[in-house]
Amino acid sequence: MESASQLVTLIQLVSHEGDWLVVQSKGLDEQHFGRYAQAMYTGDGYQVEVAVVSSGVTNIWRIGLGLSADEAGNEPHVGVARSQNLCLAGASEVMMSWLNGHGLPLGFGAALHVFG
Repeated sequence: MESASQLVTLIQLVSHEGDWLVVQSKGLDEQHFGRYAQAMYTGDGYQVEVAVVSSGVTNIWRIGLGLSADEAGNEPHVGVARSQNLCLAGASEVMMSWLNGHGLPLGFGAALHVFG
């Protein structure tokens, strides 16, 4: 990514229910080490997940607003809880912060799922 505005533009293109976008560290597929962020349009907003891949283990956090997002769960193939459905601004803020290595912005929560 060259800029925050470029990421926002890409997220805006994810505009039909079920469309999704993944942005990942360069070389993640070959090195199996790095991070990625993905957003899927739910029809009402964006489901955002961020992940760290290291030594064959992938830790994926489903992001939402506040503490209720921590408790909402993160099971594959299960829809998002209301607290995990973000607006464009929220999705952009989370993805940019994560991809810049800063973790989650204040006010957001996350539910963890681990693949090994």
